[in-house]
Amino acid sequence: MRTLAQVCFLIGSLAGVISPGFAQAPPVSCIVNAAVPPTVRSEGLTERAGDFIVQCVGVSQSPVTGTVQVFFNTNFTSRLTSGATSEALLLVDEPAPGTQTAGVNLFQGTVSGPNALTFSNVPLFPAAAETASRILRLTNLRLDASALSGSPAQLIASVSINSSPSLPLNNPVQTVAFTGPALTFSPAGSGQCLVATGTLNFSESYPLQFKVVGTGFSLPGLVVNDESGFVPDPAIAGVGLADTGTRLSATFSGLPAGASISVPATASNGSLVLAAISPAGGGSVQATNGKATVVYEVTATSYLASESVSIPFTASGITGNLVVEGSFAPVSTIAAASDSAPIPRFADRGTRATVAVAACAAPTPAPATNAYGLALLLLILVLIAALRLRAAR
Repeated sequence: MRTLAQVCFLIGSLAGVISPGFAQAPPVSCIVNAAVPPTVRSEGLTERAGDFIVQCVGVSQSPVTGTVQVFFNTNFTSRLTSGATSEALLLVDEPAPGTQTAGVNLFQGTVSGPNALTFSNVPLFPAAAETASRILRLTNLRLDASALSGSPAQLIASVSINSSPSLPLNNPVQTVAFTGPALTFSPAGSGQCLVATGTLNFSESYPLQFKVVGTGFSLPGLVVNDESGFVPDPAIAGVGLADTGTRLSATFSGLPAGASISVPATASNGSLVLAAISPAGGGSVQATNGKATVVYEVTATSYLASESVSIPFTASGITGNLVVEGSFAPVSTIAAASDSAPIPRFADRGTRATVAVAACAAPTPAPATNAYGLALLLLILVLIAALRLRAAR
């Protein structure tokens, strides 16, 4: 005959055998992980940071919905598509192209401060009777790298989740990019009075400074090294696409009225190809208020090594040294999320240099004439002619 205590012990043991998963179900917890942080341009106002992922694992008896907030250590500058709604996206469980649906597995962020981004009503975790997981990917994060000092500087994101029940979050602070060295520019050439020839030499300080505009990508987690970012499929207007490839500009200053700068339609070196944007198709740019600017856009490049290119130029109508400043373009002061400012855009960090030109020689003055002496000479010639005429008679 078993005692009551023994019977209770057996019932408890059987309960543990029958439903060990329920008895030992782990609570939901989340961890933040960033992709390999890319190197971004230190002059850039809209540099695309790396994605980062919030992965939650555990058991919840009911769905968990909440708010995800991200704070950065610099201004957030992704494109605005409507009001404060941003092109920055939160993807739920890595949806495949063709299945990415706004409000279901794709959420646009709202800019909630100069350096803050908020995703609301996000399905953070599903209901499950046994251990489940959820992946939240944040992408299309553009940041102002130019505001950070140090070489390299770290672009940092800090994540928080507000939900009921609350979800513990591990490693909420992540490095999402590093800044690289600045663009290298050096003009070369020489000239005489009125005409000079030379080259505008641009060089990457590290691979990936030069990028084409690209068509973006729709596969979560794919790394594509162009100016565009994640483009949902089906597409959402204004989300993911950059406006241009990397642009390079050179501004000549101190030019006299009537001076002009001529450049070719294209310039290339190996796999790197640039096309003239201003003047469109190449040609001549007339000086205005003492300045003339030429702009080129990267249309082809390799991402495997640092590249360089030399753009030939001819300066006409000049009377002294050429002062040239080279930089990324366009230069802007808009260091905030915008619905109209171009992507990419850059802070004014140009490099100035001088091309030596021989000065124009001063004109040689005409010899002065003596009016009295000239008149006397003419009179003598007339008298000689008259005497010869008389002698001839």
